[in-house]
Amino acid sequence: MLLILSIILSVAPIEFVVPGLTCPTCVAPVKKALALTDGVKKVEIDWRTRMVKVTVETPGEATRKRLSKVLADAGYGPETETISIQKVDAFGDYLVVDQAPQRIEQLSVWGKVTLVAVCTPDCAPCDQFKRDAKLFAERVKRLAVRILVVKDEDHPMAKFLPQKAPVPYIHIFDKTGQRAYLGQNEGNLVYKKVETLLGVVK
Repeated sequence: MLLILSIILSVAPIEFVVPGLTCPTCVAPVKKALALTDGVKKVEIDWRTRMVKVTVETPGEATRKRLSKVLADAGYGPETETISIQKVDAFGDYLVVDQAPQRIEQLSVWGKVTLVAVCTPDCAPCDQFKRDAKLFAERVKRLAVRILVVKDEDHPMAKFLPQKAPVPYIHIFDKTGQRAYLGQNEGNLVYKKVETLLGVVK
């Protein structure tokens, strides 16, 4: 009897596809806006798939419309029948660099914020960052991503990776080619820095 009752009471979450979910820093403001809405019991967000799932006390079309307005008011309007996610050329401005430049500043792209990640092979954090950076570049047209892979200490690109530096080791350049950040991506700091340079307000 209890099993039947729990099945009846369990309700599928209301799902939204949100084009504005471009990187991990988008998750917090979306989650906060929805969590503070009356009747919301649980919020799950996957920025990589742009999917938002909201479990509510009283599901239905009226609730969906109310949550859709909450998302729009927060600056993250969900996809509708008339609004589709914009696609850009394969992976946007994302490039794995084959030959080491003399200076890393030479990789900066004028007019765009440039994120240069120095990685090592067979590194789980590097692989995850490369996947995420590829999505980020695909979704943000004013961003250029350059990936350098240092295979060993004698590799030509090893000069861009200080000894005992965490990987991926990140260089960020503003739209004029000036260095704006150097370090690791602790707490999604890199994404926040890029958004600041692009003038994104959340």
